[in-house]
Amino acid sequence: MESALGEGGAAALDPEAWYRLGLLRHASGDGAAAIDAYQRALALRPGHAEAHTNLAVLLRSMGRRAEALDHLRAAVSAAPGLAPAHAALADLLRESGDVGGAEEEAAKARDLGGGVHP
Repeated sequence: MESALGEGGAAALDPEAWYRLGLLRHASGDGAAAIDAYQRALALRPGHAEAHTNLAVLLRSMGRRAEALDHLRAAVSAAPGLAPAHAALADLLRESGDVGGAEEEAAKARDLGGGVHP
């Protein structure tokens, strides 16, 4: 997959291919390469909610909470029915001390079947 993306062919213009590469890199522990792949997916499709969500999770794990928050807000805006984005946003808001916002997002995630912890 990586070689097809790097060669600049049709795959290089496919946001899903970049997103999948981000998932692979993220799972393998290569955070920098995962960030790059997620960002390339988002450059091609700015409303890619799953890419925003996974990028946010990675950024949060690196202590980059403000950036993570921006990506989670973009994710729930692009896909209001994406429970994992609401759940991740609830967790981040709770960490940031926004208890009301966290409860609201957690309720949305639960309503969508996201199984958020109270």
